[in-house]
Amino acid sequence: MTHFQLRFAVPSRRAALTLATLITFSAILGATPARAQDVTTEFPDYYPGDIVVITGGGFWPGERISLRLDQHPTFHDPYVFYSTADSAGAFRNADYTVEDQDLGTSFDLIATGLSSGLVATAFFTDSPKVGSVTVVPSGGEMCNNDGGSVTYTVTVNRGSGSGSNGSFTTNLSVTSALPAGVSATFSPNSVSFTSSQDSRTATLTLSASGAVAAGSTGFTVRALTSASDFATGTELLTVHQLPTVTAPAPITRNNDAGKCGAVVTFAATATGNPTPTLSYSPASGTLFPVGTTTVTATATNSCGSASTTFTVTVIDNEKPAITVSDLTRSTDAGLCAATITSLGATASDNCTVSSLVGTRSDAAALSAAFPKGTTTVTWVATDNHGNTATATQLVTVVDTEMPTVTPPAGLNLVTGAGASTCGLVVSDAALGTAAGHDNCSVTVQRTGVPAGNLFPVGTTTVTYTATDGSGNTASATQMVTVADTTPPVAKIQTVMIEST
Repeated sequence: MTHFQLRFAVPSRRAALTLATLITFSAILGATPARAQDVTTEFPDYYPGDIVVITGGGFWPGERISLRLDQHPTFHDPYVFYSTADSAGAFRNADYTVEDQDLGTSFDLIATGLSSGLVATAFFTDSPKVGSVTVVPSGGEMCNNDGGSVTYTVTVNRGSGSGSNGSFTTNLSVTSALPAGVSATFSPNSVSFTSSQDSRTATLTLSASGAVAAGSTGFTVRALTSASDFATGTELLTVHQLPTVTAPAPITRNNDAGKCGAVVTFAATATGNPTPTLSYSPASGTLFPVGTTTVTATATNSCGSASTTFTVTVIDNEKPAITVSDLTRSTDAGLCAATITSLGATASDNCTVSSLVGTRSDAAALSAAFPKGTTTVTWVATDNHGNTATATQLVTVVDTEMPTVTPPAGLNLVTGAGASTCGLVVSDAALGTAAGHDNCSVTVQRTGVPAGNLFPVGTTTVTYTATDGSGNTASATQMVTVADTTPPVAKIQTVMIEST
């Protein structure tokens, strides 16, 4: 401590006042702070409504101390309070009550000795009781056609500052607009914390009893203890959409080769949320029969289903196939024709053969005997859808039957008396006529007749050959025998002999 010795006289009242001032100054100069200056708050964190108790020391005894509160972020001008240090240079102040608008801010506390100029600083915060809110979908579904309900788990977390300690209650609400027709309920609506609980949960149910617009809408859940102490969390409400389905245009296909139908694939289009699945009856990729089939396309999701129809038409443009072979037959015995019970023509089709009709070139019925020669049969096959095919068949009848010939009877003739030649002229009439026979037609030729029909003495063979129209031949002979029965005639001739 610094000591001063003052010596003075008191000649007058003015001198007495001056002396008093000097004594006071001497006392101040003689006061030494007991410690370094400091300032602090009772708690590091406060809540709206709490009184901030400020204490400090190390200042000059009896001096006036300025207490300034600077807020971050700034919502109002700095607050300034005053205290007076006691004889030990210490002070205590409880003039500031935390306001609602201070929630979530911090303060710099600056203590300044107005006489000494000493400065000390401190820091404290105004933390909210509610720290954060999370909203998580937990189940249910809402559809645009008939509503429904969706639930969410709402978790309210305690704030991290010391001001959030203790027990408190928050009220829950949805603070943003929901789609028309949708209402919100919380269970429980008020969430209470005990001093040992850091988080609490509630169930939010969004429900609609009728149709509601499809789509996603963001909403906000607020947990509130006061007008300034609250936290929010956001989530989406998704209203699912009943499917709609659009059919493809009517489908027309020709039949697959060899099939009485066609494998047809197709795809309808569908919209909805969740994404719908499509099914068809009959199914895509199956064999559709010839004709028109109605297909039902159905789109299904969790909201329900929707159906539409379209047609698949398969046209049979495949012609029937005719199997036929040319035939060759021999004439029936004794006939110039052949009866054929089966011509062997068949027809097949990818669907059904309605008819197979044959027409002969000779206009006769198919069951009639086929004449010798070649007859053309034209076949026409028609299926049950009107497709036709044509094929021709040649039916050839050949005459393999030999003709027969009956010669005239053999002749035994004599030259007779007075014959002048060594033979006999036999007329055609005398020779007779051979008779030829054939199933078709026949001609008979004669060979072996001597010139002039003069048959010499002896036996002459006359051959008769029958030839039919197909070149078949047969021969027979006639024996003509001429006997010399003419006696000789003596011829007298006068011979003159001359003698020499």
